[in-house]
Amino acid sequence: MRRAAALAAAALALALALGAPPPTFVVYGSSLCPVCAKQKEALGQLAAEGARVVFVDTLNRTAAGEFYRLYELLVGGKP
Repeated sequence: MRRAAALAAAALALALALGAPPPTFVVYGSSLCPVCAKQKEALGQLAAEGARVVFVDTLNRTAAGEFYRLYELLVGGKP
């Protein structure tokens, strides 16, 4: 999680340095998951710095299906 937050912070810093629009981070997680809650909090700090952050709660069946499809396309296999 720290590595992901560091990469997100670097992406935001690079966009701001280049004068590009801030990146949008779409995060899939569960509102009941303590790790997801920490990640959401860390990304909230990026939002305060100008990034756009969207948290998609996978408790929603449609969102969970979307997450699994994206994971299979981008990573391969099942999470």
